[in-house]
Amino acid sequence: MIATGELKKITAPGVELDLTRAVSIDASGYNEGIGLGHVVLHEPRIVVTNLLNEDSEKEIIRLGEALGSLRISIDDMLQRRDVAQEGEHREVLETYRMFAHDQGWVRRMEEAINNGLTAEAAVEKVQSDTKARMMRLTDPYLRERMHDFDDLANRLLRQLTGYSGRAFDNGFPLDAIILARAMGAAELLDYPRENLRGLVLEDGAVTSHVVIVARAMGIPVVGQGTGIVALAENGDPIIIDGDDGQIHLRPVLDMQKAYEEKVRLKARRQEQFRALREVEPITKDGVRIGLNMNAGLMVDLPQLAESGAEGIGLFRTELQFMIASTMPKLEEQEAFYRNVIRQAAGRPVTFRTLDIGGDKVVSYVRSQEEENPALGWRAIRLSLDRPGLMRTQLRALLRASSGSELRMMLPMVTDVSEIHAVRDLMQKEVQHLSNSAIRCRANCSSARCWKCRR
Repeated sequence: MIATGELKKITAPGVELDLTRAVSIDASGYNEGIGLGHVVLHEPRIVVTNLLNEDSEKEIIRLGEALGSLRISIDDMLQRRDVAQEGEHREVLETYRMFAHDQGWVRRMEEAINNGLTAEAAVEKVQSDTKARMMRLTDPYLRERMHDFDDLANRLLRQLTGYSGRAFDNGFPLDAIILARAMGAAELLDYPRENLRGLVLEDGAVTSHVVIVARAMGIPVVGQGTGIVALAENGDPIIIDGDDGQIHLRPVLDMQKAYEEKVRLKARRQEQFRALREVEPITKDGVRIGLNMNAGLMVDLPQLAESGAEGIGLFRTELQFMIASTMPKLEEQEAFYRNVIRQAAGRPVTFRTLDIGGDKVVSYVRSQEEENPALGWRAIRLSLDRPGLMRTQLRALLRASSGSELRMMLPMVTDVSEIHAVRDLMQKEVQHLSNSAIRCRANCSSARCWKCRR
């Protein structure tokens, strides 16, 4: 059972925000499941309590030093290409660097300081003013830049206040439900999977990259939870219902018991399913069929043994591309596919070639406007129009599967000529690898030999 948090209130002139009462919000279910746990704010709020300064020149110096540290940290991330750990796409970091050096932004903060505010209060004021202006924009690209600017301002506030940015200094909760205004797909993977019980987003859509990754991880997701981040604090008890799109913050005892019973019922059903794991899949007329699982990330693979599946009937290769900030190189793809095959431990794996386009957008592949993107220039057609992209993936798959059977699936095929075109590219890659490989010997140990490197 989740515990009740301590009573807290936030007050402001003419406003009282009660952080003690139970709150229920109707939202949208993005991935099924129920999560019971405690709130972890993806970007904990920095509460500015010191508003008025006594020395404007001193505050301007503080602001300058914090901006310098902020710019250095962004430059370091760009140089290290440390996007996976930080969870930020490189393009976003480039935008942050541009914002961090924007003299108009700096000038507005300095003006606020000269008008009597502290550096922290000046950052918060300019942040609020900018958000108010940008919220009126209708262009989705420009509105997305609002999230970039908001995050940059929060980073600057952390520099000024010395806040570590860690949601829980005394340990990450065992039953964490992440609350975020917006989140990148790779950022979700930075959290410990074994502790995650759910994800709540204020922004985003069911087709967002982070939702696709959360779905692959089996995490309940609720989206369009407007205002939930402002109402919550770290450690607050929370229940999310991905089936019905419900959020219950600081739920009353009766609601907790009702959802706990619902979770127990689902657990009993899972036990019944597990009991069927060893039953032979034979139809009533005596035909044996094969049962395989779907996957797309390394976090899916432990379920292969747990489910009793005979193999992976569909491995969605596009997820590797969607959580990357730049196009995965040949060596990266090869290592990834080889790891999948290794963890499958002899079970068959069917790799589906890249299925992007339509609702699956990657930042480094330019898309084109069309009336029906879901059925138009996407998947196999996009790959064939970019033969370098297709040949790189085919070469990586061939290298990774050396010594084992390679199974492939082509997405969204509309004409047999597309299959013939892929066959032709495959033959070229087989010939290329045959011509370039070092002759295999019994004692071959060359790292350049694609047949032996596995």
